[in-house]
Amino acid sequence: DKNEVEFWRQKCPVARFKKQLEEQEILSEKEYKNMEHKINAEIDDAFEFAIKSPLPDYDDLYANVFSE
Repeated sequence: DKNEVEFWRQKCPVARFKKQLEEQEILSEKEYKNMEHKINAEIDDAFEFAIKSPLPDYDDLYANVFSE
């Protein structure tokens, strides 16, 4: 439901915290964009690493999943 999505979008803690930091002049839009760019670059690097990494062996599929 689009109304529910919009309702929760308005309650987004990241967006609300960003707004609070901007209102208190702790974070400028330029600083935010720079930080966002660095975060997105790190995510892209991690994604690229995951794509290029070999799949784990089937025998390792359940390793460290359950306590013994």
